[in-house]
Amino acid sequence: MDTFIWCIVLAILLPTTIFGLPAYFAYRRAQAVKAIASQLDLDFHDNKEHVIPSMMWNSNLYSKERGRDIKNIVSGRRGNADVFIFDYQYCTGSSRHPAAHVETVVLLLVDGLHLPCFFLESKTFSHRVNRLFGYRTIEFAHHPDFSNRYVLRGSDQASIRQFFSYCVLDMYEAKQSRIYTEGMGNALIFYHHQDGGLSTRLDADHSVPPTDWHKLLEEALELASIFKQAQRTIEFQNL
Repeated sequence: MDTFIWCIVLAILLPTTIFGLPAYFAYRRAQAVKAIASQLDLDFHDNKEHVIPSMMWNSNLYSKERGRDIKNIVSGRRGNADVFIFDYQYCTGSSRHPAAHVETVVLLLVDGLHLPCFFLESKTFSHRVNRLFGYRTIEFAHHPDFSNRYVLRGSDQASIRQFFSYCVLDMYEAKQSRIYTEGMGNALIFYHHQDGGLSTRLDADHSVPPTDWHKLLEEALELASIFKQAQRTIEFQNL
């Protein structure tokens, strides 16, 4: 009889644990993000995707496979930029063997910024293999460490090279985490991974703890400022 009772208890508790714990942790994270938003003087929007600018849906990041979801959105204004920070989840792999990914993303809409369309990501083992088969990216001979660690792509290579000034390249080389950046006109998308090195993992939660969101935002704003400086130099040279 005792065995039968324990089987019933386990049958009740197991599904509750499996489905209840993720919901509990999601609630805890949402509450932590809400608290940080207040400290940063930003607005918390929970899961209201409509507050995200429409250009996000055309980004390389949003094109990631399926199962896309945006949560824990905060927004506001910093200096000359509209700021959006959020958790972005998507799935890769087959439908039978999906791999979930979570990124904490900063999206900036910067007044007066006119970036060429580009996508920058940290170099992985697959990128090195693709290079053997003729896959080419934008590289800088005078910054070999940047070219060794990052993959930079975009159709307007001449404009991209102008914007990736020595200051921009130096900033990326100084970073220890794996940086990902996308530029489109006045929009700058920024996120990073903290695990470092060349990664072959498919399943990863790279969400940033809410207590570190201010650091992520400051990094993105610093990068936007450096790009603005590069743009001013380009405009001066074209006078």
